Amino acid sequence: MVEGQFTRQTYINLIQALDEIKRSGILTVTMGRSEKKFFVVGGTTVGYESNLPEEMLEKTVLQEQLVGKQQIDWISQHIGKNESFADALLKSGLLQPEILKKHEEKRIKNGLSSSFRWKRGKWTFESFFNLDEECVDPAILPSKSTLPALWNGVQKHLSTQDIFRLIGPLRKEPKLKSIHNLAIFFPDFSQPELLKEVSQSLNSGISLESLVAKTSSKWPDFTNNGDLFKFIWLLHEGGLLGQSENRKQILKQLNEAQKPHKPKEEVKQESKSARRERRRRRVRKEQQESAPVDPSEAIIAEWNKRMGTDFYHYLQINDNSTYKQISVSCRKLIIHWKTIEKQPDLTDEARQKLQELLDGVRLVHNTLTKPDLREEYDKRKKNGRAPKVELIKGGSQANIQSQPP
Repeated sequence: MVEGQFTRQTYINLIQALDEIKRSGILTVTMGRSEKKFFVVGGTTVGYESNLPEEMLEKTVLQEQLVGKQQIDWISQHIGKNESFADALLKSGLLQPEILKKHEEKRIKNGLSSSFRWKRGKWTFESFFNLDEECVDPAILPSKSTLPALWNGVQKHLSTQDIFRLIGPLRKEPKLKSIHNLAIFFPDFSQPELLKEVSQSLNSGISLESLVAKTSSKWPDFTNNGDLFKFIWLLHEGGLLGQSENRKQILKQLNEAQKPHKPKEEVKQESKSARRERRRRRVRKEQQESAPVDPSEAIIAEWNKRMGTDFYHYLQINDNSTYKQISVSCRKLIIHWKTIEKQPDLTDEARQKLQELLDGVRLVHNTLTKPDLREEYDKRKKNGRAPKVELIKGGSQANIQSQPP
């Protein structure tokens, strides 16, 4: 377990650092007797608890008018000793799982945002080293990026006086530079043209004063009320403008946390050739990620490569892949394509093909993760009659089972 003093700056560093190093565990933030817990899997915040009365699940479902007060009182009186309120809601039939899931995602975002009301406190992080995203059904994972929720909190809870004190060191930087397309991290930004302008300016490199002068004429309110300074500060502390010293310290602290010790006999020595190949793969991956790619062209290329193939080829995995390997492949494709789907400059043709790709991966996941359907599919594939993804687009289990072997 690692711990430290909570500040707004440290809070952003923590949330983004956990995502960067894909750590799993429980991040606890306290101020006096008030406590918030963020449950993190592979860097993604998947759950949230708070002992603040207004943030408890029984209060938030009532505020959203998802459940009536009498029903909540009845559940509170009859809930089991070790039963959670969420489980009780589902068992009672008062809420459907998909509605509760959406509400929980909203609670996570509100919890991430409302933490900026605290100026100081303490934090602890307890790592779960044997848990990662591959152990979790991708269907239950929330939206991956936490930056929009953090931005909402910074914009709402940081005063102009606060931000001018925090932004001071960045005024001395000759150039602020980012290699990222900010639209990917902030898909629902309220002023997309402003976001595009800021992103392009930072990609080229620009001082804070020059950026203010460049944007103030078109978007005076965003600049004059301090929101531009808040946004740049969030980007800096979130690691999109390089690494701040505080962020480096947080990363070091998390990486130096005690990890489970493996017996020496279980540690395998990596050969020189394996290390060289791993380095080559990493370099190729970095080159591919850094190269500018038109998202519409990328989606069309993916569609041409995958549609019309059998289910295993669609995921680019072997026929004897395990349930976990199939689920992980589906999860990665869904997360990747959902991220591209949020880009505003996607063409209509690309959006249509993207939806067909998502339909395809859902169909493949539904078939290959059910033993009886997979057995039937493998039998037909062996006989050369395996359905192709495009041939049963929009199909269901019945489509697969009804075809003659």
